[in-house]
Amino acid sequence: MPTWRTIRVLHAGLVSAAVAIWIYVVIPPFEPVFAVFGATLPTAARMLMAAYPFAFLFPIAAVGLSLLPAESSRWRHTVVPSIYVFAVAIICLVEWAAYAPVNMLINEREVQHAP
Repeated sequence: MPTWRTIRVLHAGLVSAAVAIWIYVVIPPFEPVFAVFGATLPTAARMLMAAYPFAFLFPIAAVGLSLLPAESSRWRHTVVPSIYVFAVAIICLVEWAAYAPVNMLINEREVQHAP
């Protein structure tokens, strides 16, 4: 019978692994779009392109953090919710950083084609 600690470790690991896999699926198609910007690439997109190869560290850190609190610790109940908070924050950052340049290109094209 798995302990609550084992369940927390597996839960945190699965949630963070799903986010890491999602990052590796979503970001690479945006690389050609980002190449169009050259030196004018927005800062958020630069940070995203520099950081996404290290997404594999999120599941490792999540599992490590879920192993830290002892069963008697009051903090043991905050591990999985904080992994969810970090996962949602990472997803929002990726969406914002990836789609901001695309929206800039669309707006630029609309301005060029305006009568």
